[in-house]
Amino acid sequence: VLFQNDSPATLLARVIGIIGKIDQSMLAKGRETYKYFTKNHMLYERNQ
Repeated sequence: VLFQNDSPATLLARVIGIIGKIDQSMLAKGRETYKYFTKNHMLYERNQ
């Protein structure tokens, strides 16, 4: 396992910590971006 994570949001946080912010054009093309990023492209995790 490359990254140990509890959730997809945790994985994204780790990747962003290593490579930096995800390009806005890539986020705009994502089908599930809304699940993990705010409209201002800030990463968040929903409490379910």
